[in-house]
Amino acid sequence: MKVTLSGSKNWKKVLESIAQKAETLRVGVLEGAKTEDGESVATYAFYNEFGATVEVPERTQTLYFKRNRDGTVGNRFVRKDKSDFAQDVTVGGHTITIPARPFMRSTVEAQKDAWAKAFADAFVAKAHERDAVVRGLNLLGRKMQDDIVATIKSNLAPDNAESTKRRKNAKGAGKGTLIDKGHLLKSISYEVES
Repeated sequence: MKVTLSGSKNWKKVLESIAQKAETLRVGVLEGAKTEDGESVATYAFYNEFGATVEVPERTQTLYFKRNRDGTVGNRFVRKDKSDFAQDVTVGGHTITIPARPFMRSTVEAQKDAWAKAFADAFVAKAHERDAVVRGLNLLGRKMQDDIVATIKSNLAPDNAESTKRRKNAKGAGKGTLIDKGHLLKSISYEVES
């Protein structure tokens, strides 16, 4: 983006004072964003932004069932507290491939000009106020946050694997490719640092 200023030399002083204050706007999954299990949302975001291959080692798992009235064991899994029959099984090691779904990079590419204009408009409208830059950055941060969330909700390609769709639909999480428990959506935020 190219900016040309005309008019009063006071603008130069204003811009120099802005540069000296060095406010910073950070947008995305900020440090400290965690799931209810204490896992970092940033790791999940990274895997989805750039793609990943995850090697899952072989493991032993206990499956829980409920007996039918005739004493036979049912073929549907139940919660442990509802179970009257348990069986240990070995789950073989396997690889999970997570394709890249660049929600951040695609939003930046699509919105960068609109964001520059939004900041310029906000700054010019509030330029007479002492905290014009901070206000402008806060308005811009909120717009960027909203745009990134909209991209996540837009069902980015490639589509989920059929097994993932079944799991998400069974849990009522929704069909969006990046929407499961909602941790990523809830973790998109912004902050202005001075």
